[in-house]
Amino acid sequence: MVFAVASASPLPLPSAPMSGPKLRAGIVVIEQNYRGEQAFLAKDPTTHKYFRFRPAEAAVLRAFDGSRTIEEVAVELAHKGMTISASAIEAFARTLGGLGLIERTLAERTGQQLDRLRTERHRRRPLFHGEALRMRWSVGDPGTFFARTIGWFQWCFTPGFVVASVALFLAYGWVLASHWHEFNAATSATFGLSHIGVGDFGVLLCTLLILTLVHELAHGFACTQFGGEVHELGFMLLYLMPAFYCNVNDAWSFPEKRARLWVTASGMWVELVCTAVAAIVWALAAPDTLLSEFALAAMLVGGFTTLLTNANPLLPLDGYFGMADYLELPNLRQRSAAYMNWWFRRHLLRLDMPAPEIAERDKRIFLSYGVLSALYIGGFMTWLGMKVVGFTYRSAGFLAAAVLVVAIVAALRGRLVAVWRGAVLAVRARAGGSRWRRWGRRAPLAVGIVLVVAALLPWDLKTGGHFTVMPARTSAVTAPDSGVITAVYPEEGRVIEAGEPVASILSLELNRALARSNRSVDSLGTSEQLARSRAQAGMAAQLEAESQSARATAGGIQSRVEQTIIRARIGGTMVTPHPEQQIGRQVDPGDTLMMLQDLTTLEARARLSAPGSAQILPGQRVRLISYDDVGAPFDGVVLSVAPVGGADASGALDVRVSMPTTSRLRAGAAGEVRVLWGKSTLLGALWWAIRGRIRNDLLL
Repeated sequence: MVFAVASASPLPLPSAPMSGPKLRAGIVVIEQNYRGEQAFLAKDPTTHKYFRFRPAEAAVLRAFDGSRTIEEVAVELAHKGMTISASAIEAFARTLGGLGLIERTLAERTGQQLDRLRTERHRRRPLFHGEALRMRWSVGDPGTFFARTIGWFQWCFTPGFVVASVALFLAYGWVLASHWHEFNAATSATFGLSHIGVGDFGVLLCTLLILTLVHELAHGFACTQFGGEVHELGFMLLYLMPAFYCNVNDAWSFPEKRARLWVTASGMWVELVCTAVAAIVWALAAPDTLLSEFALAAMLVGGFTTLLTNANPLLPLDGYFGMADYLELPNLRQRSAAYMNWWFRRHLLRLDMPAPEIAERDKRIFLSYGVLSALYIGGFMTWLGMKVVGFTYRSAGFLAAAVLVVAIVAALRGRLVAVWRGAVLAVRARAGGSRWRRWGRRAPLAVGIVLVVAALLPWDLKTGGHFTVMPARTSAVTAPDSGVITAVYPEEGRVIEAGEPVASILSLELNRALARSNRSVDSLGTSEQLARSRAQAGMAAQLEAESQSARATAGGIQSRVEQTIIRARIGGTMVTPHPEQQIGRQVDPGDTLMMLQDLTTLEARARLSAPGSAQILPGQRVRLISYDDVGAPFDGVVLSVAPVGGADASGALDVRVSMPTTSRLRAGAAGEVRVLWGKSTLLGALWWAIRGRIRNDLLL
């Protein structure tokens, strides 16, 4: 959807004083309530431009019927109580002539047509319309199509459709809430970056284009329903993403704000309806079918996704146009950029520039929106460009990345040149002198070279922190049962083999239970033998079963008694200080008694949370620099990566690096670690350096 309103600022033309000015045929003047005051909008049906006038200006405009001279118009307005001089009316007529709202003489029209033909002859046809980040290709005037088919969609503008839509929205939310795990798994398996195939990408692209087309057609039908005209529909690349667009500028001519807001909201509303229907189809359809995949793609690119993008007022999409319409501030982006430019030169560069005639409320809005929009779009486009260039560099090499950078610079050349010229003019006005003029001529080339070199120069992306060398295997000696420690065999620092006894526990209760169980086994065995001697087969069988159960119970207790002699699970060194002091200690099952560490296999452990840590994977290169021996770093690879648990983890990762037996680092050594997690360019490294000093949640 595209909105644009031209301003009615004076455009003086060097022509002779007009006599009998006449409003051009076809110009429509519409009365509106603009920001609580009466205003009038002049609509040019030929150029599809709109001009807003105050009541006094509209009265003069309507008086230009071609039958009265400037002086006669002034006299007539004076009779109506409006004292306006003839010179002011003549100047206003010149302004209207510059805007193309006043009829021209035959000679003027002929000269204008000749000038237009000469200009068209020498002007190259542009590849696209709009900006480099919003390239548009029109497919023609769809006004007739909308006028003929609007009757088919009258039911979409009824209260019943609104109620049904809200019910579908609730159903969509219920499907997501109740099938969230299935939706997440299906999305990752079908459209995940590591799983998506050519067919899946085609389904995703087709769904995106279909939903976008439906979205824009909804804008066009809503504009036509409220009495407007639609004269442009086409394809566009919005921030390098394929989409469609529909020019509904005519919505600015609607007298009621409610109608303008409905035109803005209609696209997202209908797209949400389609997404809700797709969610229901996905929940009912058989998995792994083409219908299910299209429904899943619609849920992915529509719904809450379109709310996060289209409803974002910092992007020139529906949210922006809705906010501009609600605030009654047309061309909000352009006017905010112009005011921010003036504010920067006036307050930061201290240039003597007249303040624009803007209301205090509008100044605050323009400055706030201009700063937020510039930071958001600039940051987003920088991030996107870095990602695309980095991916191209890793996939196709340096030459392909260089060609891509040159193409991006060429596409943004006009904007970059405009920004640079503004900066040079500001600095020149501030400093003056021929030296600054020479600098202004040479600096663009120098800055361009620096940027190209920074964007192409390969650079390693690293992140780091502190490490500590620790044994790779550590085993805790725990109590298998309750009791009292009666013996501890190894001393501190002694090397123990796996399976060697390290301690013993005495459990009186366990010994008593074993004695009772053994007596029960003996008693049952005696009774069984007596029953067999008396030929009591049934009684003997029963006593045999009870005897077997008792023997099993006794065996279990015997196994527990044997476990009171605790043995080492791994071979290692006893690192518990003075383990003999454990003798006489009352313990419960699971209590830790001592620690064994295998000092023959070491590993370096680091807890990392700096920017880039989330990109660390096993197998990446690592450099360890010990505080004890800075001149002898150790180069290795990442063995494993795992999130750190606990309340104080704060998203940190536990990175482990295997240490060979020949390493000079020993257990307890500490130092700095650097992990090479990716390759990019110097510009990419600068971005990560800046991001490291910004809260991550502000970049979302």
